[in-house]
Amino acid sequence: MKYSRILLPILTISAAFAYAKSADTTCPQKHESVTKATKQSGKVVAFKKGDTVDQLITQYPLVIIDFHAVWCNPCHRLKPHLEKIVKEHPEVTVITIDIDQHPSVKNKFGINSIPTLVFYKNGTYVTRTQGSKSYNELNALVTKHLIS
Repeated sequence: MKYSRILLPILTISAAFAYAKSADTTCPQKHESVTKATKQSGKVVAFKKGDTVDQLITQYPLVIIDFHAVWCNPCHRLKPHLEKIVKEHPEVTVITIDIDQHPSVKNKFGINSIPTLVFYKNGTYVTRTQGSKSYNELNALVTKHLIS
Protein backbone atom coordinates (compact mmCIF):
# COMPACT_ATOMS: atom_id res chain seq x y z
CA MET A 1 0.00 0.00 0.00
CA LYS A 2 2.80 2.36 0.92
CA TYR A 3 4.62 1.82 -2.40
CA SER A 4 1.51 2.19 -4.55
CA ARG A 5 1.05 5.77 -3.35
CA ILE A 6 4.56 6.58 -4.51
CA LEU A 7 4.62 4.56 -7.73
CA LEU A 8 1.25 5.63 -9.12
CA PRO A 9 2.17 9.35 -9.50
CA ILE A 10 5.57 8.39 -10.95
CA LEU A 11 3.98 6.06 -13.50
CA THR A 12 1.41 8.72 -14.42
CA ILE A 13 4.13 11.32 -14.96
CA SER A 14 6.23 8.85 -16.98
CA ALA A 15 3.25 8.02 -19.17
CA ALA A 16 2.57 11.72 -19.74
CA PHE A 17 6.19 12.34 -20.79
CA ALA A 18 6.14 9.32 -23.11
CA TYR A 19 2.94 10.57 -24.74
CA ALA A 20 4.27 14.11 -25.14
CA LYS A 21 7.48 12.79 -26.64
CA SER A 22 5.69 10.59 -29.17
CA ALA A 23 2.95 13.11 -30.04
CA ASP A 24 3.33 15.36 -33.04
CA THR A 25 4.12 18.76 -31.58
CA THR A 26 3.32 20.73 -34.72
CA CYS A 27 0.00 22.47 -34.97
CA PRO A 28 -1.96 20.43 -37.54
CA GLN A 29 -4.48 23.10 -38.48
CA LYS A 30 -1.74 25.52 -39.56
CA HIS A 31 -0.15 23.00 -41.95
CA GLU A 32 -3.44 21.48 -43.02
CA SER A 33 -4.55 24.62 -44.86
CA VAL A 34 -1.34 24.74 -46.91
CA THR A 35 -1.83 21.11 -47.93
CA LYS A 36 -5.51 21.74 -48.69
CA ALA A 37 -4.69 24.79 -50.82
CA THR A 38 -2.02 22.83 -52.69
CA LYS A 39 -4.47 20.07 -53.54
CA GLN A 40 -7.26 22.47 -54.57
CA SER A 41 -5.41 25.07 -56.61
CA GLY A 42 -1.92 23.73 -57.18
CA LYS A 43 -0.66 27.28 -56.69
CA VAL A 44 0.28 27.36 -53.00
CA VAL A 45 3.35 25.17 -52.61
CA ALA A 46 4.85 24.32 -49.23
CA PHE A 47 8.65 24.14 -49.42
CA LYS A 48 9.81 20.67 -48.35
CA LYS A 49 13.14 19.18 -47.42
CA GLY A 50 14.85 18.16 -50.63
CA ASP A 51 13.29 20.97 -52.68
CA THR A 52 15.53 23.63 -54.13
CA VAL A 53 14.37 27.22 -54.41
CA ASP A 54 16.01 27.60 -57.82
CA GLN A 55 14.04 24.62 -59.12
CA LEU A 56 10.72 25.99 -57.84
CA ILE A 57 11.41 29.53 -59.08
CA THR A 58 12.08 28.32 -62.61
CA GLN A 59 9.24 25.79 -62.54
CA TYR A 60 6.59 28.52 -62.26
CA PRO A 61 6.60 31.78 -64.27
CA LEU A 62 5.26 34.14 -61.56
CA VAL A 63 6.39 33.34 -58.01
CA ILE A 64 5.98 34.89 -54.59
CA ILE A 65 8.15 33.28 -51.90
CA ASP A 66 6.53 33.70 -48.49
CA PHE A 67 9.04 33.46 -45.63
CA HIS A 68 7.09 32.89 -42.42
CA ALA A 69 7.02 31.03 -39.08
CA VAL A 70 4.32 29.28 -37.07
CA TRP A 71 4.75 31.71 -34.15
CA CYS A 72 4.52 34.87 -36.32
CA ASN A 73 1.16 36.64 -35.97
CA PRO A 74 1.69 39.09 -38.90
CA CYS A 75 2.45 36.02 -41.06
CA HIS A 76 -0.93 34.55 -40.15
CA ARG A 77 -2.66 37.81 -41.06
CA LEU A 78 -0.94 37.82 -44.47
CA LYS A 79 -1.84 34.22 -45.34
CA PRO A 80 -5.51 34.80 -46.35
CA HIS A 81 -4.43 37.67 -48.60
CA LEU A 82 -1.95 35.41 -50.39
CA GLU A 83 -4.61 32.72 -50.82
CA LYS A 84 -6.98 35.32 -52.31
CA ILE A 85 -4.24 36.55 -54.68
CA VAL A 86 -3.72 32.98 -55.93
CA LYS A 87 -7.46 32.54 -56.54
CA GLU A 88 -7.76 35.84 -58.42
CA HIS A 89 -4.48 35.47 -60.34
CA PRO A 90 -4.13 31.77 -61.20
CA GLU A 91 -0.84 32.45 -62.99
CA VAL A 92 0.79 33.36 -59.64
CA THR A 93 2.36 30.66 -57.47
CA VAL A 94 3.09 31.17 -53.77
CA ILE A 95 5.93 29.13 -52.26
CA THR A 96 5.72 29.06 -48.46
CA ILE A 97 8.96 28.56 -46.52
CA ASP A 98 8.96 28.16 -42.73
CA ILE A 99 12.21 29.80 -41.56
CA ASP A 100 12.44 27.58 -38.48
CA GLN A 101 12.31 24.41 -40.56
CA HIS A 102 14.62 25.72 -43.30
CA PRO A 103 17.20 28.06 -41.72
CA SER A 104 19.72 27.55 -44.53
CA VAL A 105 17.22 28.91 -47.08
CA LYS A 106 16.47 31.84 -44.76
CA ASN A 107 20.20 32.61 -44.56
CA LYS A 108 20.69 32.23 -48.32
CA PHE A 109 18.04 34.91 -48.93
CA GLY A 110 19.26 37.13 -46.07
CA ILE A 111 15.90 37.13 -44.30
CA ASN A 112 16.13 39.26 -41.14
CA SER A 113 12.44 39.76 -40.38
CA ILE A 114 9.19 38.07 -41.23
CA PRO A 115 6.91 38.03 -43.02
CA THR A 116 9.06 38.65 -46.05
CA LEU A 117 7.78 38.20 -49.59
CA VAL A 118 10.22 37.81 -52.48
CA PHE A 119 8.89 38.20 -56.03
CA TYR A 120 10.23 36.40 -59.12
CA LYS A 121 9.13 36.65 -62.73
CA ASN A 122 10.34 34.00 -65.19
CA GLY A 123 13.10 32.99 -62.78
CA THR A 124 14.40 36.55 -62.35
CA TYR A 125 14.34 38.45 -59.05
CA VAL A 126 11.92 41.39 -59.15
CA THR A 127 11.50 42.81 -55.63
CA ARG A 128 10.96 42.00 -51.95
CA THR A 129 8.77 43.38 -49.22
CA GLN A 130 8.78 42.94 -45.44
CA GLY A 131 5.97 43.13 -42.92
CA SER A 132 2.29 42.40 -43.12
CA LYS A 133 0.41 43.99 -46.01
CA SER A 134 -3.26 44.65 -46.63
CA TYR A 135 -4.88 42.83 -49.51
CA ASN A 136 -4.96 46.02 -51.60
CA GLU A 137 -1.23 46.67 -51.04
CA LEU A 138 -0.40 43.08 -51.94
CA ASN A 139 -2.62 43.09 -55.02
CA ALA A 140 -0.98 46.33 -56.20
CA LEU A 141 2.48 44.76 -55.80
CA VAL A 142 1.44 41.65 -57.73
CA THR A 143 -0.15 43.71 -60.50
CA LYS A 144 2.81 46.09 -60.77
CA HIS A 145 5.66 43.57 -60.61
CA LEU A 146 4.28 40.27 -61.88
CA ILE A 147 1.23 40.79 -64.06
CA SER A 148 2.45 43.88 -65.98
